[in-house]
Order: sequence, then C-alpha cells, then structure tokens
Amino acid sequence: MNQKEAESLILDLWDEQKNPWEKGDHRAFYNEAQRFYLYLETNHPDLLTFRCVGDKWQTVKGWINDHENYPHC
Repeated sequence: MNQKEAESLILDLWDEQKNPWEKGDHRAFYNEAQRFYLYLETNHPDLLTFRCVGDKWQTVKGWINDHENYPHC
C-alpha cells in the first residue's frame, strides 16, 4: 500500500473512531491520536504497511494533525 492510499483510509477510519476533545487541549488530542494509532496496530495492521522514512507513528500523527488543522505538537 502506498502512503496516499494509507493516508486516505486511515483518516476515514480516524473520522469514524475518534473521541472528542476540548479545542486547545493538546494533551487530550495527543492521547486520542496515540490511542487511535495503537488501535490501528492491533486491529488494522494492514493499514500500516506503507513505506516511509522514519517512524510511522510520527507520520500518522502528522496526517491527523493536518486533517484536524491542529498545530503540530
């Protein structure tokens, strides 16, 4: 799976699975993104088969940050 395919599928799943957090609550946002990534590792490891340089967690977190228009933290 290439990165663009993975990004689209992961963000669709994120929209279905995410729990709400207070705007500006960086810790809650980070915790929710991390919870979601662990969910992917356990339940959808096929979505994490894309190739990337570096840590896939950081890549997915960046996608989520951009998708939510949330500042990178």
